[in-house]
Amino acid sequence: MKKLILVLLINIFAFASNHYYYENGNKITVEKLDNTSSLQMYKNSKNKNFGINNTIIVKFLNQENINTIQSRYNINLIKKYSLNTYIFDVQINDVFEISALIYEEENVEFSTPNFIKQRRRR
Repeated sequence: MKKLILVLLINIFAFASNHYYYENGNKITVEKLDNTSSLQMYKNSKNKNFGINNTIIVKFLNQENINTIQSRYNINLIKKYSLNTYIFDVQINDVFEISALIYEEENVEFSTPNFIKQRRRR
């Protein structure tokens, strides 16, 4: 029984922070916070709080594979943001997973959840 509890505790800690995103090529881990609103709130490894919705921002190196990426990951184009940069709606709940998988595609310069941060005065 003690071994089972130990294994469960190890698994809980090992998988406690399985969400991440890429920032300038570096993997940034995130921890989900208790939500008091409809917005999903997280804290990253830099100790900054932010919210996300079900959208991601993707910049492609060229426009050839946009339809392939859309069908492969079941995402819908919301709008073109700028040259080769698009905002997509993610159909599943794990925005971090989809964003990371798309980031690893050959034709993608970056892919990141659409972060919602608190405004600060300068």
